[in-house]
Amino acid sequence: MQLPSVNWDKMEWKKIRDGVYQKAFTGEGATLAMHKLEPQHEPRPHNHHYEQIVYVLEGEVDFHVGDDVFRLGPAGLL
Repeated sequence: MQLPSVNWDKMEWKKIRDGVYQKAFTGEGATLAMHKLEPQHEPRPHNHHYEQIVYVLEGEVDFHVGDDVFRLGPAGLL
């Protein structure tokens, strides 16, 4: 079986919208994405029918899940 692989450092950032950039890797049953959020980005609430796992490398960000707000900083996991 041949397994796909990527190197994050060699991937270009894709602009999603002003202030939001993404690098993503998709396999047969899962996607792993890295996002860069700039301070002026416009949050856009959305939801998924699947679980989403978030890990923060640097900075701080608020995640709204239902009525709860989770502020995550470096090494924060949700």
